[in-house]
Order: sequence, then structure tokens, then C-alpha cells
Amino acid sequence: MFEITGDSQWCYLKDLYLNGRKTEQSAGDYLLYIDAGYPILENIYVMYAYETGIRISSQDFHCLNVYSEFCGKHGWHVTSFQNGQLIDCTAWDNGELGLQLAGKRGTINNFRSMMNGKEGIFVSSGHKFFFHGCYIQENGEIGLHMHNSDHISVTDCIIRDNSQTTDNTYDGIYFNGNNEDITIKGNKIYSTNDPANDQRDGIRVDGTSDNIQIALNHILDNDGYGINIVLATNVGTLAKDNDLSGNGNGPLNDDGIGTKLAIVKGSFPMSNVGGGTAAVAPVINTSPGGIDIDANDEFTHVKIPLPAEAQQVVRLKVWAYSNVIEATNNMLLRIVAHGAGSNELWSGNAIDVANKPSVEEGGIVQYDVIHWVIDVNDDAQIGTLTAQDLIEFLVVGEAASAPDIATDALFGGYEIEYV
Repeated sequence: MFEITGDSQWCYLKDLYLNGRKTEQSAGDYLLYIDAGYPILENIYVMYAYETGIRISSQDFHCLNVYSEFCGKHGWHVTSFQNGQLIDCTAWDNGELGLQLAGKRGTINNFRSMMNGKEGIFVSSGHKFFFHGCYIQENGEIGLHMHNSDHISVTDCIIRDNSQTTDNTYDGIYFNGNNEDITIKGNKIYSTNDPANDQRDGIRVDGTSDNIQIALNHILDNDGYGINIVLATNVGTLAKDNDLSGNGNGPLNDDGIGTKLAIVKGSFPMSNVGGGTAAVAPVINTSPGGIDIDANDEFTHVKIPLPAEAQQVVRLKVWAYSNVIEATNNMLLRIVAHGAGSNELWSGNAIDVANKPSVEEGGIVQYDVIHWVIDVNDDAQIGTLTAQDLIEFLVVGEAASAPDIATDALFGGYEIEYV
């Protein structure tokens, strides 16, 4: 109906109603097509396109209160643009995507993408986009999908009850491809079971994604995880200060590398040393110093109350200085923990990981800093530790077990990572 191309710049369209009558058509691409600079669209309804309602490929465009609804394919296809704005716009009940975006420097404010057949918003090769106050609801597949994009900010949005075509299959927010430097902050991402199909994960980080920051969100009642970091190719994800209540598989799954979580950390107290059937583990006061565990069953321990905001313990870490040189193999350690809340039995959450190798793959010299990490893959009970549990955390010397070497180190620090 409208095609604006070439030198037709500085166009202003206002107060229009475009009806494509898709049931009376046998072909067609777009009702409103703009491939020219600096257009302004205001108060426009685009409906019933045979395929896509609005196609924009422009520099410095501004859309204010523009609707694209009931189209056979996409509501909006906005591509190859620079400096675009979609303000108070809508994609409603289109056959496939509500909004498809590719370009640079876009602001999407109070955009409503609802009840579309596939994805609410699909961002591919996006750079410096800002989503604020958007409402992404009851779409057939993914709510907000990011692919090969960077420097994206998503704040104060509501993303709920997507995955309507198949229950527990698509996510509120999904990353795949190569993404980096993306912030997801202050959003509400949830399922209500009304209608019945729920989102799989609230946020699913897949593909190769670096430096994704997920903070201060309410991610609630999804069928899978609140946050699911599914591959080791996802590096440096930050997940802190989120409410992850009521998700079917739990608050968090973390298979990424270098994930940044909230931490309780400290040192094993020098007074809490002892030695079962072996000699008491001595305290070394020189530098470097620490609790010298160098025999089977020597140990040290500490008691730590978890903070009230802890929803799930993800990892336990132990730090020490090596007493020995080891060119090839790892040092073994036994890590034991018990945790219970008020009026619960002390032994309820019993974690016991024996013969755990240090992370360092050989190449250890004397007084090198070495460390051990255990998570739910070592003992599933780690994931049951939660808010205000009192944890007793022990490290115990192990004898050598080929090819790895016996415990012989000066122990000092621990970390408990949680969401």
C-alpha cells in the first residue's frame, strides 16, 4: 500500500489504517515498505497483510504508536537500520514473528509483542539495542530471542507465558549463536499456567555467549530452570540478586565457564584443627602459612550460616598453598559438608566427595596456590543447601591414589557460591 524508497527522505506518515485483506490475496510481501532515510510514523494501524505488515530498512526512523496485527507472517521486519526508535508500538497475533530486528543503535520502548505464532521478538546481528518497559506475552515459541548480537540492554520488561505452541519447549529469553556484553536487569520473567502452556527456562544461555549480566530480575514459576547456562562455551555470565522462586527444575543450572555468582567466603579458623586417627594438623605461622594437612584423615573445618537471600548453593571451593612439587598429576582432597536450617536435623544435607583432584593439571611447584571445586555433578546434595542453613564445611587429607598425589598443602580459604 505504501512504498517509500530511494531519495524519498524525511517522510511523515500519520493517522493511517492499512488493511491488507489477507484472506482475499494469493501473494504479497509487505503493506508498508520503507527504504529511505529519516521517516516518522505516528498513529498507524497495519492489519491483515498476506505476509509481513511493516518492513523498515532506514536510517534514523521513528515509529510512535504504530500497530501491526493479524498478519500472515511477521508483524514487523526491521533490518539494516541505524538509529531507529519504536515507541509505544505493537505486534499482535501475527502468524510467525512479532518483531524481527537487525541493525545498529535501536531503542525499543514499551513495545508490546503478544500472541504471535512463533517468537515475540527475534534479534539477529543486533548492536547497541535498548529494550525498556516491553511486554512480551503468550507467543507461540520464544519470548525474546537473541542471536549473534552484542551490547544489548533489556530492562523493566514483562516476559510471560510464552511457549504456547508446546509446553516446556521454549524460553522467556533465549541466547544462541555468538552474543556478548548483554544486560538483563530488573525484568519479570514468569509463567502463570493460565493458559496452561508454560515457558521452559526463564533465561536460557546457549551457543557461545560472553559477559551476559543477569541481575535483579524476578524469574518465577517456569517449568525448567530460572536461569540455565547450558554449555561450557558460555563464558563469564553474571547471575546475582535474582528472585528464582518456583521454577520446576530449580533456580539455576550452570555448565558455563567463569560464571559470577554471589559468594560467602572466608578462612578456616586456625583453632579448628584436629586429626582423627592421625596427628593433629599443625598451624604454620610463617609466610606462606596456614593449616598444614599432609596426612590421611587430618582435617580442618568451619561453620558458616548462609545468608537469607541464598536460594541454591551452586559450588564449594577450597584454596591452599601446595607444600610439594608435582610436575604431572593433581593433589587429592576429601571435601565434606553438612547443612541444616532452624529445627532441622544436622545431617540432613550430607555432602561427601572423596579423592577430589585439584583443578591444576600438574605443573605444581612448592607454594603454588591450588584449589578444589565441587558442584552438583560431584554430589547432588549441594543443590539442596539453601537460605539460612548452618553449614559445617570440612576438608580432610587423602592418601595417594594413582595417578594423583596425597594431600600435602597449607589450607586457608573457602568460597560458597550461590544464587
